[in-house]
Amino acid sequence: MGSITSFPVGSALLRMAGFQPRVKRADEIVNNSAVLQNDNDLLVAVEATSTYLVLICAIYRASAVADFQTAFAIPAGAELDGVKFPDLTGSNWQRNVSTGPESHIGDGVAIDGTFLYVGRLVVAGTAGNLTLQWAQNTAEATDCTVRLGSWMLVLKVA
Repeated sequence: MGSITSFPVGSALLRMAGFQPRVKRADEIVNNSAVLQNDNDLLVAVEATSTYLVLICAIYRASAVADFQTAFAIPAGAELDGVKFPDLTGSNWQRNVSTGPESHIGDGVAIDGTFLYVGRLVVAGTAGNLTLQWAQNTAEATDCTVRLGSWMLVLKVA
């Protein structure tokens, strides 16, 4: 069974409703680097003086030593306000307000993990991209992977 975004009709319906769906079509790997990098697929162009609903589900695999960190790149002057799971302790929802890169650290377990984010992006006078950034939390010579099927939905609400 696939997700609604994996079927042409599902993606078309989401776009007709105003959503901008993004789905990872292949695994993306970072190895031996704790430097945040922009995800190749999970980014959306946003307009100036607009407000967006943001939903993200990133499925990842990282070793217990390397762990996993995320952040968001947003346009200058924008504010991203939302909740993420897991929080920095790896266990609870955590509210955060960000005007720039915002870090998240995984749960330190060498299994597939899921990073969930629900938020609101308020873009001021500068358009740009909302981009998920990620890397290992501690550089290690193992693969850190954001998996095929991870997704982002963005909806302009004002």
